[in-house]
Amino acid sequence: MRALRARLAVLACLSLLAAASGALAAMPEILSEAVLATESGTRPVSLPHRLQPGDFAPRGSRVSYRLELRIADPMADFALYIPRISRSGRVILNGLEVGGCGSLPLEAMRCHHRPLFVRPPRSAWRPGSNLIEIEVFANHRQSNGLSAVTIGPADALYREAYLPRHLLQVGSIDALSSG
Repeated sequence: MRALRARLAVLACLSLLAAASGALAAMPEILSEAVLATESGTRPVSLPHRLQPGDFAPRGSRVSYRLELRIADPMADFALYIPRISRSGRVILNGLEVGGCGSLPLEAMRCHHRPLFVRPPRSAWRPGSNLIEIEVFANHRQSNGLSAVTIGPADALYREAYLPRHLLQVGSIDALSSG
C-alpha cells in the first residue's frame, strides 16, 4: 500500500510539473548566458553549464557565474528560480547577498538535487542593468554547475515553476525513502 501511495505521489508531481512547464512560457526572462569566473580566468558559457575539472580545485573551490538582467521597473516583485545548482550556492544581486540553499558557509551547504527559489527585496533591484552573481562551491565529487536561471513575478514563479519542481525532486524522494 505504501509503495502504491509513493507511486501516486510521484505521478501527481509529474502532472504538476507538466502543467507548470506551459506556465514558464509566460515568465519574463530565462537567462541562459553567463560569464564563468574561476581561479584561471573568465569565459562566457551557456546555461545549463557543467563545470570541468580545471574550473575548480579537486579538493573544492568557489567559482561564480555572472549574469546580467535589464529591468524597467525595479519596484516589481521579482524572484529567481534555479532548477539545479552545484553542490552549494548563493545568489548576490548588485553586490547584496539575497539568498542561497542554506545559511551555512558555502563550503558546508548542500543544494544537490534541490531547486533554489530566491525572492530578493525590491530595494535590491535597480532600473536598467542588474548584476546577478551566483557563487557555487564544487569539488571532485559534486562538480555539476548551473542550470538556466528564470526571473519573473515572485508569486507566479513560486507557484508555477519552483513548487512543482520541489515536489518532484524533494517530495517524491522523501516519499519513496520513507516507505
